[in-house]
Amino acid sequence: MPRIIDVIEAPNQGANEMVKRIPEYGSGDFRLGSQVIVRESQRAVFYRDGKSLDEFDPGRHTITTANLPLL
Repeated sequence: MPRIIDVIEAPNQGANEMVKRIPEYGSGDFRLGSQVIVRESQRAVFYRDGKSLDEFDPGRHTITTANLPLL
């Protein structure tokens, strides 16, 4: 069963880490109102089936119908 994720962030990203999967294992569902937190040295990219669907610059973003990734 997928986990519902309310806050999406990678706070402990290592200096040499380029990619972080959230959740690390299994599937996860994002819902309207979920928060995406992108740190200054990061960029969030949502992928599905190997295709980039949406990107977020540094800052705090709320998932809405206008920016909902096609996940």
